[in-house]
Amino acid sequence: MSINYKKIGLEIKEYRMKNNLTQEELAEKCNLSTIHISNIERGKTCLSLFTLKKMSDILNFNISLNISDGEENIINDILQDCCVYEYKILRDVLIATKKSLDLNLKFKS
Repeated sequence: MSINYKKIGLEIKEYRMKNNLTQEELAEKCNLSTIHISNIERGKTCLSLFTLKKMSDILNFNISLNISDGEENIINDILQDCCVYEYKILRDVLIATKKSLDLNLKFKS
């Protein structure tokens, strides 16, 4: 799966401008440098999910991460023959894993 950072950057720029914020103002709100914001908007650098989430909260937009068809099919194949009990366990494991990842991202930043 590849991530189109240029497209993400253009969308961030669009929302920043809709919110009448300069790069400097957004940088201050995100606790990032203006240069980093510029690089993100031009697709010249990667950004973490933590930073993307912070920007989405500040700029008031929803994050939509698309799963490729192949990955979606793998997930559906796994869940297809699960009983309710197995499904609930897998759901709970996924929720716990996501919470742990979010917590670790906060401590990394």
